[in-house]
Amino acid sequence: MRGCVRDGERKQKCLKPDDEERARATAYRLLAVRARSSSEMEDRLSRRGYGRQARNRVMRVLLELGHLDDEKFTRSWVRSRLEDHAPSGRLRIRAELRAKGIPDEMVEACITEAFRDVDEEMLARKLVRRRMRQMDGLDEPVRRRRLRQLLLRRGFSPDIAASVLEESF
Repeated sequence: MRGCVRDGERKQKCLKPDDEERARATAYRLLAVRARSSSEMEDRLSRRGYGRQARNRVMRVLLELGHLDDEKFTRSWVRSRLEDHAPSGRLRIRAELRAKGIPDEMVEACITEAFRDVDEEMLARKLVRRRMRQMDGLDEPVRRRRLRQLLLRRGFSPDIAASVLEESF
């Protein structure tokens, strides 16, 4: 069948002339919400049911126009996680970027560069100070346990969590 593609496990699906236009419109709507990695965009278009041919064409156009740039996306993501109201540690940032399909080498390079100017312990201290105010009525062991869990969830290493909690109590 001319113009038809088999998309993974799905049934054979014929591409309509406007599939590419609809996929492009969907991609631009997704980018209007926030920047995306190439892998994320490919996945989102696939989940929306666009065929491989339409997805490939749209991805090629987005890359050529600079609307998808994994390195720029990665730098922006790391920066936002450091400047955020509740900052994240290296471990969480690394996991988030890997989940977004960013290559490990790029993740490591961007994290190393970003943390060159940032004291991760200082970020953890800031988070603990802010949260301790909300835990005034709790016993010390409960506060300590909850703060440790918070730091670990936010991606700070166990060593940093222990160090920050030791100086906080």
